[in-house]
Amino acid sequence: MCQGKNNSQAKKWKITSPAGEVFRVEGTLKQFCEEHQLAVGVLKRIRNKGPYASIRYSKTKGLAKNTEGWEIKEL
Repeated sequence: MCQGKNNSQAKKWKITSPAGEVFRVEGTLKQFCEEHQLAVGVLKRIRNKGPYASIRYSKTKGLAKNTEGWEIKEL
């Protein structure tokens, strides 16, 4: 079984940092989040909903706090 970008059914993501940097990710969202110290669960929850703002969720800390301002769109 192929994994990551070698998988023909892998999801493709456009991720924008708070600084405006744009990243295109194919099938390796978890690895991308680990490299940038982001909460993969938060990004999946906010996909296609605009930048993450912790005020939406009350008890934000740790990796979720690092995810503030990031935006993710499924391509």
